Amino acid sequence: MALVRIAPPSHQPITLSQARAQCRIDSDNTAEDTMFTGVWIPAVTEACEQILKRSIMAQTWVLTLDGFTDEIKLPNPRLLSVTSVEYKDTAGAWQTLAGTVYEVDAASEPGRVVLASGQSWPAVFDGVGVVKITYSAGYASGSEAAQQAAVPASIKQWLLLAVGTSYAHRESIAAGLTFTELPGRTFDGLLDRERLWSR
Repeated sequence: MALVRIAPPSHQPITLSQARAQCRIDSDNTAEDTMFTGVWIPAVTEACEQILKRSIMAQTWVLTLDGFTDEIKLPNPRLLSVTSVEYKDTAGAWQTLAGTVYEVDAASEPGRVVLASGQSWPAVFDGVGVVKITYSAGYASGSEAAQQAAVPASIKQWLLLAVGTSYAHRESIAAGLTFTELPGRTFDGLLDRERLWSR
């Protein structure tokens, strides 16, 4: 199995103004704004997605398999839609499977592609990577505002705390400083409700 993101998100779950407010920045600084939008916000978002094992903003993935199975789970939910199911036929040519052959279960976590009643999977070429499923995932599709509105507040809070830490501590080593962490699991506990504990 191989999973590749072919289209990254077009938007971020938190805005520049939210990040600046979190870091208590009032004055304009183009260089810092570039760091927020180009590095800090995307970096903490990717880290958050890794912890959650899910997609936050709408993005496109391709899952490659060595064959069909009764149930095909699509990693990094929440599943928004399946664009196509392709397979390499016994002659070695790629074909697009008709949508009537399978059903999409977007309500499950992770989402699934399952064989429709009365249907059967086609025979595939004897090799590896002979089935490809292209799909989109994230909390919502649509405009930037619509996607951001769908992201749970607990995730946004985690991202803002992580951005604030990145802004305040820009080196990996801080000599002579004492750090105090938030009590208990205040920080990472914010993600527990949305974390996908198993696939």
